[in-house]
Amino acid sequence: SQSALLLLALPALAAARLHVDAMRVQGLPAPTLDPAAVPVFSWVPVATQRDAAPTAFRLVLRTAAGDDVLDTGRVESTSIRYMHHSALRPGQQYTWGVQWWAGAESSEMAWAVFRTGLADWGNSSWIDGGNMLRTEFTLTAAPSQALLYVAGLGFFQAFVNGERVDTGALTGAWTTFNERVLYFT
Repeated sequence: SQSALLLLALPALAAARLHVDAMRVQGLPAPTLDPAAVPVFSWVPVATQRDAAPTAFRLVLRTAAGDDVLDTGRVESTSIRYMHHSALRPGQQYTWGVQWWAGAESSEMAWAVFRTGLADWGNSSWIDGGNMLRTEFTLTAAPSQALLYVAGLGFFQAFVNGERVDTGALTGAWTTFNERVLYFT
């Protein structure tokens, strides 16, 4: 019975021989991109044996709703980067997946996410909050997701319900403010 268990485990080990690691967009694991940017997707093909070298890949890009934006199909290439030249919609979350082949053997599709930032701030206006900007509001239902966009001149710390939500020691950066103002998500 131990040999039967071992035989059942062997197909699972063989299937895991190839996998994808270090998925990045613009060199970052889950960035918020300028919607006008041309995203560069990269990944690291990992094999448990030295003889497995990339011979092909497939990249799939989907909206958060699951609509396909891109499916390259199997591309015969040793490349571990792909540049997507079509425009992406601003303010959206995207899911992307990559699979790679070493000859006839392939990895499972691995998935990651990224967002695009806002392109049009609509009727937004600068708020003069002095040292602290605070506002209260009530939601009619529990949110499934919430994003905070902060555009400011200089450094800031962001808190929601008293909990710090930015990750930097001094988040923000210096720019020539009359030419460019950065925003953070």
